[in-house]
Amino acid sequence: MQKHFVPFQQLRQQPTIVVDSVGLGAALTLAHWRGAATPAPLRDDTSAGSVLRALRAPAVPGLSAAAVTANHFDVDGFVGVWSLLNPALALHHEPLLRLTAILGDFRELDWQHPCADHALRLVCWLNALEKELFYEPFGAPTLRRREDEASAEKFAWFLPRFRELLENPEADRAAWEPGYARVRRAAAALR
Repeated sequence: MQKHFVPFQQLRQQPTIVVDSVGLGAALTLAHWRGAATPAPLRDDTSAGSVLRALRAPAVPGLSAAAVTANHFDVDGFVGVWSLLNPALALHHEPLLRLTAILGDFRELDWQHPCADHALRLVCWLNALEKELFYEPFGAPTLRRREDEASAEKFAWFLPRFRELLENPEADRAAWEPGYARVRRAAAALR
């Protein structure tokens, strides 16, 4: 069954997989948060990592739910949601997606990893366009909006566009290059 994204407020309207969040009534929770109801065999350092583990274990109870949600937008949660909606591509790009989630959530990057450069481009693209088109990460309260409501607009915009940069790291260079260059310069200065 094809999965689709739903805003967090619709969690209880149908069986729903909750990513990088917690929510009562979830068919399945895939979050790295302490205390989250993520099944033990699927626990990982990132929520996207838990999703990728689940995709390799399709008999997991709740994974058949068609709806997917998160209560906020960040790189880790986005990668997890996108992976559930695009399982074959996600598994094909698993090392890159894992690295992207780690960089996005923890600002850690193994520069020796063959996917490091591409992961940095993905994170810089997500961060730059999030700020340009929407609001600063977790900035919804300053706009007098709830993050779980406002972030749905970000998911709706990024979900159909992410594949292009995932498959072509040169795509949309104007968006990711300024942040990418800044990080590369800072990393070089530390060496």
